[in-house]
Amino acid sequence: MISHRSAAEGRPGDGHIFLTYSYTRNVELPGLTVHLLKGPGHDTGATHFFEVLFRSTEPRMFLENLQSARSTSGISKTMSREDLENRLEAVIRIRGEQALNQIRDEAAH
Repeated sequence: MISHRSAAEGRPGDGHIFLTYSYTRNVELPGLTVHLLKGPGHDTGATHFFEVLFRSTEPRMFLENLQSARSTSGISKTMSREDLENRLEAVIRIRGEQALNQIRDEAAH
């Protein structure tokens, strides 16, 4: 499942993509590093991205990006705090406070 900052950005960032999988491993491909991170499978409501690949739901994506993350060689699996705050602010500005409350409530489950 596409997760963490890759789910937020919807694409690989700086030649790295982060996927939640059944085990942890980094796979080096020409021009791309795939970071497989051990974690739970996709949630109900996760978006089909490709045939067998899902993208984190919005509440899960925010939670993933709130995790503490060590940056390995300058690459972090999470968005910067500033980018995360800007996304949350955009939710309020575009969809309203009720949408933000709904994201919070869904994340709590």
